[in-house]
Amino acid sequence: MIADGRSAEGSPMKPFQERDRPVFDPRDYKIDTIPTQMSLGVWKKWRHEVEIYVDTIGPSWRGVKLVMQQARHAAAPLVPTIAGMDALWQAAMKANEGMAPFDPGLVDYGAKAVTLYRLLVPKLNFDLSTEFRNSAPDNGFELWRLLQRKLDPPRADVEFHLVNDIRKHARTSCTNFEQTVRFIAFLESKKREFGVETGTSLDTTVLGEVLGAAMDEDTVGRIEDAGKSIKNYEDCKLFCENRHMRIQSRVAGKTLPKDSDKMVYGVDMSSPQAALAPVSPAPETPPAANPAPPGVDPWATDDPWNCQPCAPEAQTSEQWHLDPFGKGKGKGERPPMACYNCLGLGHPKALCPSPYGAGEQKSLPKCKTCG
Repeated sequence: MIADGRSAEGSPMKPFQERDRPVFDPRDYKIDTIPTQMSLGVWKKWRHEVEIYVDTIGPSWRGVKLVMQQARHAAAPLVPTIAGMDALWQAAMKANEGMAPFDPGLVDYGAKAVTLYRLLVPKLNFDLSTEFRNSAPDNGFELWRLLQRKLDPPRADVEFHLVNDIRKHARTSCTNFEQTVRFIAFLESKKREFGVETGTSLDTTVLGEVLGAAMDEDTVGRIEDAGKSIKNYEDCKLFCENRHMRIQSRVAGKTLPKDSDKMVYGVDMSSPQAALAPVSPAPETPPAANPAPPGVDPWATDDPWNCQPCAPEAQTSEQWHLDPFGKGKGKGERPPMACYNCLGLGHPKALCPSPYGAGEQKSLPKCKTCG
């Protein structure tokens, strides 16, 4: 392929188009069967895995997860048509902060319902399969609604109970800024859970009251000094996010100095006086004693052995003699070898013919070789 979008043979290349993957590929669809005895937490985990798998099938399935999350709030059976799914689509858009999950005119609800039904039925246990086998044939959205309302039925006044659960966390006391940041992340998760459970957005006044009561004292003082109210959740959240980002950047060493020119060059280039200051000329270098003619290499000679100490006759000089025992300091001839047994010269200790310790005991006979 070359730069103009053509193949090596010259034919135009087709633009890349993302396609849906095979839905029933056993290498991807590894969701476990619903256990017979399970708690509410196990059911929510299984439900979350199914929603994530559906959302990652391909481009035509993106946003369907948001509609499935609102199915448990539907009291009437779901019909896989644009009109029958419109109320669910509106609730999903409201829970998604006004952003449409997908274009309903481009989604084939009928085909999606059949595919979803074939995904869910093999994962039901014996009891659920027997109960819902003929309740919603080839309608995965209705089967999903029935499962939700049986295993996790919505409470009568779910908004009231969820708001009370969030208000209980106002008794939390953060001791430092890091705990405040983690508490804000926790409140964000509660905010998303509220939207999924109720289909509406949580009032930020409730979050502001809880955050203002749980925030650490140092952060409260910084927010008040900045002229912001600790009861305004969005302002407090933005302030903490910006400060946390600055702290992380400072720790990672990614912050740049404000006066980079001053740091590098020793001059603050931001000031006009420094920028317009005259530059003193550099002192001229005195000419060489015997300058070489232009274009001539001063090191090129007819005989490369004319220089010292490269000449052969200069290498025999005592000045350039390298003695390995003298460490290359040019000390001349190597001194005679000393014997550490008889304290004589001319042989090592290993070849000394004198008895052991002859040099220390003067009464013993001396070496006949070196005396």
